[in-house]
Amino acid sequence: MSKPSELLGLAPSLWRSLRLAYSAEPRLFVASFALTATAWIPTAIIALWLKLLADGAVGHRDTQIAAAAAGLAVSVALGWLLTTLSGRVDKRFRMRTTIAISAHVSELQAKVVGIEHHERPEYLDRLQLLRDNVFLLDHLYGAFMGLVGLVLMLAVTVGLLISINPILALLALFAVPAAASGSWRAGAEPLGRPLPGRRPGPRPGRHAPAAR
Repeated sequence: MSKPSELLGLAPSLWRSLRLAYSAEPRLFVASFALTATAWIPTAIIALWLKLLADGAVGHRDTQIAAAAAGLAVSVALGWLLTTLSGRVDKRFRMRTTIAISAHVSELQAKVVGIEHHERPEYLDRLQLLRDNVFLLDHLYGAFMGLVGLVLMLAVTVGLLISINPILALLALFAVPAAASGSWRAGAEPLGRPLPGRRPGPRPGRHAPAAR
């Protein structure tokens, strides 16, 4: 049995989790990923239709105004439709993956030969952590898919800004501090580093022996 300190990195853990979800529900995984990732795109394109609508109104071009208004209506309706479908498919996908993850955790525990893992507190704590937080693992997929959708939305938005003036692409740099601080906070908490304003304290495991 591996030592408790032998943990997988972020990328291997994410890849293993995605592979587990795909093997459990391949169709729902693909459908949920596609809907969640593309639901943001119609919202980003609304800025383009507004620009065309304003240009048509200034230039008194009725055809362009009608086309921009129709495109704006289609983008709003498509965004609502994709968001609604994404929510329903994602809900069913999370229910199925919760069952698959629970079965996988039970299978991992049952495959261990011997009873050594039942006698060591560090392994019992990990198993208990998995059992108590299985419902959090299925939220990983929605968060990852939403992140991919936000990246696509950012790419479309930056592309629209570049089409107006390439120098406007520098506006994306203002999002770097917020993204960097969010990544630092997410990485600091699992590693046990205390955040500013928060006092560190001991977190004994449930199966740790009581202090004498």
